[in-house]
Amino acid sequence: VGVGFFFVAAGFFAYYSSVNKTIECSLKASFSYVAKKLVSILPLYGIGYLYFLLLSKPTFSTAIINLFMLQAWSSDDRIYFSLNGPSWYIAALVFCYFLFPFIYKIIKSAKRPALFLLAILIIRVGIEAAVSFAHLSIALHVFPIVRALDYTMGMLVAALFLKYRNALKLNTLIASVLELLSLASIIILGNNLTFRFNAVAIIVACCVLVFIFAFDKGIVSKALSFRLFDMFYSIQLEFYLLHSAVLSFTYSVIGLFLPLIKENVSIRVAVSYILLVVSCAIYRLLLKKPFEKTL
Repeated sequence: VGVGFFFVAAGFFAYYSSVNKTIECSLKASFSYVAKKLVSILPLYGIGYLYFLLLSKPTFSTAIINLFMLQAWSSDDRIYFSLNGPSWYIAALVFCYFLFPFIYKIIKSAKRPALFLLAILIIRVGIEAAVSFAHLSIALHVFPIVRALDYTMGMLVAALFLKYRNALKLNTLIASVLELLSLASIIILGNNLTFRFNAVAIIVACCVLVFIFAFDKGIVSKALSFRLFDMFYSIQLEFYLLHSAVLSFTYSVIGLFLPLIKENVSIRVAVSYILLVVSCAIYRLLLKKPFEKTL
């Protein structure tokens, strides 16, 4: 559920931050955009990769697939969740980055972004139906093409926001109600696994939520702008990619010296959470910023 929101939000911010820039539409521009984005991701990805490479001793093919960020293209959960399980997100996101210049140009030239958004949604539903009824062998949750559609929907939400933000007058009450309804829908759908198209419905709810958040009028969006939430938002990628390694380290290594950590789940989670926040801060201070300065 949360990952779907981040793909939509990533697409929204990518388009919103580039709307006044000249984006070249070419393979060279795509590779350049990917390289620019990977600068801040590679050290983080490498930490999780090396940790689980040494810990799990995978097959050579699995190690190579993860090294080149190709695991999300597999329909086998032993592949796309191999090594640092959450890293499939980066593998799918890199594909979105590669497509960004092309999608950006199409959206910029689209006269009716709402119809474009509807078309992408229909394609998304069609893929979901193909998997459900025709037994198409892809893992919807991680498959880069599916996630690129979610990313594109986020970009189109940004285009719609820029087009209608002055025309739509949302007050605090209306914005708050829409935010809460969207959040409630995401939570309910996320817990309703019997609904065949719940994944698509969740993405639609995420699009609505991101659109309303963009106005920054509701109580939820205002609460998230507080300093504490802003700090956690700044480390959300590190938090997501390192959490599996930290949980493993807490249980396998620290648990050897403190058996209570293995025996008590609450204590293990609390210790892991503290270590995770500290690890994210250390990574940003000692690795991410120095690495970015050298490039």
